[in-house]
Amino acid sequence: ELLVKTGHWIHTYEHLEKYYPTYHLPEIMSTLSTLENVAKQKCEAELADANGDSSVMESYWNNSKGLPYQKTKGKETDAKQLLDKREDYMNSDSPGIPDGVMVITSMVDLQQGNTTKPARLEFEAWGWGMGEEGWVVDKKVIAGDPTKIETWQKLEDYLETKKYIRKDGLEIPLEMRFFDSGWKPDPVYAFCAGRWRQGYYATKGANQYGSPLIPRKGTLVNNDKTMLIRLGTQEAKGELYARMNLVVEGKKTGTELHFNKTAGENLDTAMEIIA
Repeated sequence: ELLVKTGHWIHTYEHLEKYYPTYHLPEIMSTLSTLENVAKQKCEAELADANGDSSVMESYWNNSKGLPYQKTKGKETDAKQLLDKREDYMNSDSPGIPDGVMVITSMVDLQQGNTTKPARLEFEAWGWGMGEEGWVVDKKVIAGDPTKIETWQKLEDYLETKKYIRKDGLEIPLEMRFFDSGWKPDPVYAFCAGRWRQGYYATKGANQYGSPLIPRKGTLVNNDKTMLIRLGTQEAKGELYARMNLVVEGKKTGTELHFNKTAGENLDTAMEIIA
């Protein structure tokens, strides 16, 4: 109370007088809150952060401390570390997907091709379990020009026939399919047209700082035929690298990501693990 009555603002950067001043006051200065409440928020944020959930800490920094939050947990992981993380959870002797998988989603990337690799569609499916634990469960390269209908027909045929069976015998359906439209939107829009209710979505990276990883709602494009989801690429990279290193007190957390040994055969292709 004394701080509120006697405190005053000190102009720190007088040479920036021409700009609009901004004020950042922590919740501890508010008469509508208490020290107990602030301390509780801090403890909850630290506990969640230690368990791999940085969203609570971000909320604490923004709403309680009145400061911008900068993620520092996620750091780049070198190629050898990525290769060392590979596991042998799917092979010829045990082909089923892990029993922990409850939901499967996929992403398709369009590749123009070059002198060493031809034009193609690259399909990858992820299985998700409790606590957003994830496994790569399928990866398929569809050879062909991404602008040609016949290439997309090959993908359609694959999606219609592919089955995902857990090791315990339970079949898990492919729930949602995302298609990167950043390079060539027209063929993606055409393939997804009128199918968003069946889980077909076009995507595009939203590179603006602060863009959420997944927006609250999509945007209808292609004469309202296709649902476009703008993904926060910066947020995605930070989240990905953070989860690549999630080990708390010597134990793996629920949000751990798993990669099979078939991903990345050498250091030159190691980054395909997180493609």
